[in-house]
Amino acid sequence: MAKDDLINHIFNHNAVETLFIPPKTILLEEGKIADRIYLIRKGCLRLFFYNEGKDITFQFFFEGDFVASFDSLYKGVSSQFSLESIEPSEVLYIKKEDFYKKIESNPSLRMLYEEKIIERFSFYQHLFLSRIKNTPQQRYE
Repeated sequence: MAKDDLINHIFNHNAVETLFIPPKTILLEEGKIADRIYLIRKGCLRLFFYNEGKDITFQFFFEGDFVASFDSLYKGVSSQFSLESIEPSEVLYIKKEDFYKKIESNPSLRMLYEEKIIERFSFYQHLFLSRIKNTPQQRYE
C-alpha cells in the first residue's frame, strides 16, 4: 500500500473529524494532555512554547503532515508545547483511542506511524546537536 493510501486509510474513518480553523487557533495548549493526531489538509501549523514570557516557535507543519504532541499522546503526560494555526487551515483529526485501534489492526499503518515518529526524533536530534555544536549565527544560516 502506498504512503498516500495509508494516510487516506487512517483518515477515512467515521471517527475522523474535519476542522476549518482561522489563524491563531490553538489546537493544543502547552500543559494539556494531547488526545488527537492531526493531518493538515490545507494551511500551516506551528509548535511553540513560552520561555520567560517569549513565544518560541520551533517547528512548522504543512499540507500532508501529521502533527501531535506524540510524547503527550503516547504517555498521557502534559504537552511541553502548544500547537497553533498560523493561517486559515483545514485539518482532519482522529482521537487517540481510534488512531491506536487503527494502527494495531494494520501493520502497514503502524510502520507509517513509526516512520513519522522517527522523522520527528531525527529533527529534534538535529536541533539538539545544533544547539550544542553551532553558534547562533551558524544556526540562523
